[in-house]
Amino acid sequence: MEDTSGKVLVQGEETGRIGTGETRLLPVSVTAPDGLTPGATLDLALLLDAKIGERSHTDRFAFRAYGPAAEAAAPEIMLYNPAGLTATMLEKLGITYTRLDRKQAPARDTLLVLGRDSLSADALPFNLSDFVTNGGRALLLAQSPAWAQRNLGVRIAPVPARRVWPVPTVNDFKVGLDAIDLSDWNGAGTLIEARPDHAAQSSSPPLHGWRWGNTGSVSSSMIEKPHRSGWTPLLEGEWDLAYSPLMELGYGKGRLTWCTLDLEDQFSADPAAERLARRILAQAARPVTTPRIAEAVYSGSEKGAEILRFSGVHFRTADAPDPRTPLLIFDVATKLADAQLEAFARQGGTVVMLAQPGGDTPARLGTTLKLEKRFLGGVAPEANPLTRGLSASDLRWRTPQDASVLDGGASLVADGLLGARSVGAGRIVFIQFDPTAFDLEKRPYYKHTQWRLTRAFTQVLANLGASFAADRMVFDPQVLRVELAGPWSVKFTHELPLAPWEKPLPDPGLTASTQALLADRVDASGWGKFALPANHPRFSEISGEAVWRREVVLPASWVGESAMLHIPGIKSFDTVTFNGVVIGSTSKDTDPKNPNPWNVPRAYRIPPDLIRAGANMIAIRQFVPDKDGGINGRPDRFYLQALVPENRRLQAYVDNWNEDAKYGDDPYRYYRW
Repeated sequence: MEDTSGKVLVQGEETGRIGTGETRLLPVSVTAPDGLTPGATLDLALLLDAKIGERSHTDRFAFRAYGPAAEAAAPEIMLYNPAGLTATMLEKLGITYTRLDRKQAPARDTLLVLGRDSLSADALPFNLSDFVTNGGRALLLAQSPAWAQRNLGVRIAPVPARRVWPVPTVNDFKVGLDAIDLSDWNGAGTLIEARPDHAAQSSSPPLHGWRWGNTGSVSSSMIEKPHRSGWTPLLEGEWDLAYSPLMELGYGKGRLTWCTLDLEDQFSADPAAERLARRILAQAARPVTTPRIAEAVYSGSEKGAEILRFSGVHFRTADAPDPRTPLLIFDVATKLADAQLEAFARQGGTVVMLAQPGGDTPARLGTTLKLEKRFLGGVAPEANPLTRGLSASDLRWRTPQDASVLDGGASLVADGLLGARSVGAGRIVFIQFDPTAFDLEKRPYYKHTQWRLTRAFTQVLANLGASFAADRMVFDPQVLRVELAGPWSVKFTHELPLAPWEKPLPDPGLTASTQALLADRVDASGWGKFALPANHPRFSEISGEAVWRREVVLPASWVGESAMLHIPGIKSFDTVTFNGVVIGSTSKDTDPKNPNPWNVPRAYRIPPDLIRAGANMIAIRQFVPDKDGGINGRPDRFYLQALVPENRRLQAYVDNWNEDAKYGDDPYRYYRW
């Protein structure tokens, strides 16, 4: 065994016989070097020279040894953890805490820890938004990925991450962390099922490939970094470094930290996970020095206002700076003179100039611009308060295009995409990129560039104190989609002899008895159960009619809204009711060009007067004219969608996601073993 300098720490030799195909385990022990003090690490290597007959073979196994954990002063913790996994972790780490019961309100001078699955298990007994807004600090640990996507409006990677990296611009957290500490942890995560039985859930192959275990997982719930909010990632990974297992959000006078690392599963098996658990507690508990600004002031053109609305920032328009609001945003069309803007900054304000057009338009505030031909975006910025949370993936272009960038008049950041200048007690910041400038109709390949630049834009504004509409999504969940894949009740109502595909039977239409089964309230206690979407085995033996029913629970926020029922495919004819009222049907006459519309997706609109808070009933009458029938297709295409108008819809991401299987935006559609 040797260290990184090549110094041999221990060596030995053993001889003997080993049979063909035999595996033999040889114990190796070494006294820890003197440098392995609390909090320290040593990178070592085990060298194995084997000789069998005249053949020689050498292997080198690099590994990292950890000294005892450096006991940082644990913050005073109040824990809400009905599931108990986080409590077990804290106790084994020797960290004391006060358990928060349902009759208590958390104290603002402590760190409130919301344990694993504490939100998805039940509603919180206190108002988390009020706690954080008024200066509280909270740490939210991993929740069920399906629950988080459905209730908190985030997108989550469908596979566990085994490697993540520190965000290079977050100096206050990354010190002493590297890729070795954040990869291939011992043990296995349990937040998601290790070996899901896809065949039991659907006849279609799994969309994101087969999963055969969670061994080595670092995070089982990597969140795509929100584009339109103030979340700041501290760690990142997965496709395009676009996902994070650790983010923090300034909110009002307080802060919420969201950690989806597999700490509860891995802390006792991997010393890196233990150290990270201690560090995250300390990071989440640090004081909040600068509260968020409720709304910025904007002065300029409608084009600039549209950029701010697109990014989701809270702002109001005004013709003059407001000394009560320290963040002033403007564009080149503002009526404010340069002297007025500099005077506001000199008194301690922050002035932000949106992208200048360049060309014949004169630059403002002493800056100069240059035209970069075939620009590919900015390189990863150096760590400073302006760029905290940005990384290499946020400022890159998908393909080259000409761009006007800053050339002087400010300290340049990211190849001129950003700039800053101190003025008296304040500063002037220049954001020389516009995330809305890409013509996605002509150049759809710039969509991901738009997403990244939107995130960079909001990250810079968040670092300057701005707040965003989507920030409240984690505090006030807005459920817009309810998944329908899973068990349904089924009753076969009209069984006919099995017809071949080339000679389908005519649909006789709804009978009175079948019509009654589509009503709002029907006793289906004796019906069969079957997981959709899938072909039902019975329809390989018969043709005919079946009725499917499923109760769905909808939140009160859906009352008064329209909704859309999406069904990935039905073979072949159907009538669908919602709370007993027909919302759509498909027959041989629906599309004259397709008299047997098998497996054609359905989308039926539900009027607002049919939706109620709580239990609602969907019923589907299906007629299969030949064989191999069912309600089938991709499980993620079987859902209810609330049609909330855009101006009332909270969106953490740019709202142009395409779910098409062939041309969609899900990068994991390529994920195959």
